[in-house]
Amino acid sequence: MSAVTAQTVINKAKSFVGVKESPANSNNVIFNTHYYGKAVSGSAYPWCAVFLWDVFRLCNASDLFCGGAKCAYTPTIANYYKQIGRWHTGTGKPGDLVLYQFAGSNRINHIGILVKDNGTTITTIEGNTSSSNDANGGAVEIRTRPKTYVKGFARPAYKAATSSSTVSSKSSDSSAYTKAKFIKEVQKALGLPVTGKTTGLLNKTITVSEKKNSKHAVVKPIQKRLNALGYKVGNADGEAGPKFTAGLKKYQAKFLKKPDGVITAKSTTWKKLLGIS
Repeated sequence: MSAVTAQTVINKAKSFVGVKESPANSNNVIFNTHYYGKAVSGSAYPWCAVFLWDVFRLCNASDLFCGGAKCAYTPTIANYYKQIGRWHTGTGKPGDLVLYQFAGSNRINHIGILVKDNGTTITTIEGNTSSSNDANGGAVEIRTRPKTYVKGFARPAYKAATSSSTVSSKSSDSSAYTKAKFIKEVQKALGLPVTGKTTGLLNKTITVSEKKNSKHAVVKPIQKRLNALGYKVGNADGEAGPKFTAGLKKYQAKFLKKPDGVITAKSTTWKKLLGIS
């Protein structure tokens, strides 16, 4: 998991305050260009979620936003964090993703990143907003709003901010198991040069499931990776059993129509685990 603090992501989001789509009401904005790989415009491209996707990407922390998946639909984002047990109501923490349902909408329809929970109000940084249109205003702004329309707070698994007196010594802490460590351990398990780079790695991957390669050396780093992402598969004992399959299916549910609990060689599941776009 990316070792990035909430404040790092907040600062990156804040650096874009004042950016606007051009021309107005076009949804033509740099964040959409990054997300779609080309300039786009029109009503089909709202970008409040895309803005945050891009912010996490620019912080090298894509895996903290929906597990690394591309997602521009706010209900899907909310459901993802609910599924992995990182959905909260009540009081938010800086760095939380704030999911709103504004009056007149029948679903969650906007998102921002929390700067501060003030008690009865919250201060956020949001994309595609303005004082004239909360959920489609065309600019990145700092907003302070009442909590009336907040449906919940999604909490990415940030690296904890530490000081000289509060450094954790727990080597088993999932936050310490980064994507970079996972890649290296996969390379070692597959008998490959340990470079930490994913170039060519996908082609060397193998199928892993309860029925195939269930005790291969690569199972343990996969277990550690899934646990770090919030999908509890039990102790990283190096054996793919029922808990492994159940946790893997929950993970696959966010990007596969039919999760099967199998990590097929060279598959989308391997791509997601390794952070290969």
